[in-house]
Amino acid sequence: MPTLRYNKITVPDFDALVAQPFNLRSPFRSTVPLLAYWSNPSVRLSELTETIGFSIPQDAALTFEYTVSPTKDQGKASHTDLMIRAPSLAVADEAKYTEPDYPLVAAWFGDPPSANKTLVLGSWLNMINSAIGCNLTIQQVNGITYQLIHRTASVCSIPATERAVVYHCFDLGGGHCYEDQLRELAGLIAAPEKLRFFLFATTISKSQPYLQIQREWEANLSRDFSVPIRKLLTDRNLATFGQPLVTSFQ
Repeated sequence: MPTLRYNKITVPDFDALVAQPFNLRSPFRSTVPLLAYWSNPSVRLSELTETIGFSIPQDAALTFEYTVSPTKDQGKASHTDLMIRAPSLAVADEAKYTEPDYPLVAAWFGDPPSANKTLVLGSWLNMINSAIGCNLTIQQVNGITYQLIHRTASVCSIPATERAVVYHCFDLGGGHCYEDQLRELAGLIAAPEKLRFFLFATTISKSQPYLQIQREWEANLSRDFSVPIRKLLTDRNLATFGQPLVTSFQ
């Protein structure tokens, strides 16, 4: 069985994982379908092994809210939704549901950029370059989403011979905006033998209770729905999912 973790806390099972302090106030947060999708970790690991071609053992560690901090100066830690780790293997799984587009590096960086942001971005790029043996520069990644850079750096911070970044899009019509970003960064790095990029597009069949919670949220955005959402998750009654449409970027 996989080992389940919330950040640095190891939990005995999925129900205990759901009880951790995830922000589940809104039923539209990407964490909600991600947790529902991984309610049977062993099955999902087998499916992931088949779709991306990695040999992921059933005793892999699944860490939700996996944090990595930049190594230079002050910067916010990167919080990967799910990091899958095994000997010589690391897969970063980033969920996308209803959140808006994240800023590109150029917008985050600013003009002129601060000395601190220069150090932080340089730190993320150094993690990638050191692990993969590439030579990414700040100028090259200006058109890449800043979040994708530090998520990629996070998986590169883990000693491994096989690494992947997976963007898991729930009901986003194929996630074409993410597809463009993943393709561009994969082309810049150009080392699929060391780091691969994938887009998963998954449809959701929502339960009636989940649909009702979403309707109630839209009618009153100030309410906190974390309690009924947790109940649906532990009851395995939030949603079912179609087979992912997988795109690999080389």
